[in-house]
Amino acid sequence: MTFRSIILAILYRDIALFRRWFSEYVVLWTLPLVFSIGAFFLPATLFEVEAVVSRFSNIIGVELDLVDIILYAVTISAIMSMTLLIVDETINTLYQERKLVGSLQMVLEATNLRTYLLCQALIRPVILVIASTMYLPIALFLIAKVKGLIVFAYVFPLLLISGVALGLYSLLIAIPITFYVEIDRPWIIASLLMPALLAGSGIHIPIRLIPLGIKLIAYTSPLPYECEILRIMLLRGLNPDILLPTTVITIALAVYMSINVWFTMKTDRYSRKIGV
Repeated sequence: MTFRSIILAILYRDIALFRRWFSEYVVLWTLPLVFSIGAFFLPATLFEVEAVVSRFSNIIGVELDLVDIILYAVTISAIMSMTLLIVDETINTLYQERKLVGSLQMVLEATNLRTYLLCQALIRPVILVIASTMYLPIALFLIAKVKGLIVFAYVFPLLLISGVALGLYSLLIAIPITFYVEIDRPWIIASLLMPALLAGSGIHIPIRLIPLGIKLIAYTSPLPYECEILRIMLLRGLNPDILLPTTVITIALAVYMSINVWFTMKTDRYSRKIGV
């Protein structure tokens, strides 16, 4: 099986799953959106909206209006939906393919495990980012018209890069769970990891208020740096401050890729020795 054939197979499968579970994707789009907007405007139930906007502007140190804050909240919700989908799908799908469905054996008859896993980690996050953020351009356009589409144009490439980094990060967790450790309910790990990553990234809570343990978990992933870049770009524009987190994400992507290349080669030899 060629590299192109693997990509087409992954694409076909995910499109079929998207059509089958479309209602769940609607929930995936809606809940983070409601939660993110609610987190910013819940104080408006006690105070005037103008007071909330003024307070938020003082915290950020940039003069903002109501539309700017809504744009920020909606964009942040895309990080939540993307993280939930990529982490869950990367960990649980690989486990199901090997131990529940048994389709991994058929894959190994056509290609090697290393190629398949790396394709999964590099190609599938791109598909999942698109699927989890389909609502974003529509929502941003309804909020701010052309300005919303401009925001989407420079935010979406960052989401794609971060999604690939997150897919590689999740694969480092999925491989040991699937091949080296006997776990009956791997979705518990994914369910615990997702909120820890989001909470520790400082999406809605200042970093200084986050417990150290959760913060350490989050900072092993690219999410905190992605949130920092988005925060700077959305609230301050193209600012030199984005250089540091951008560099960190680039280095993290290279590190995740290097470890995965070695890990998948090792796992390929191991799986052929013991049998899938």
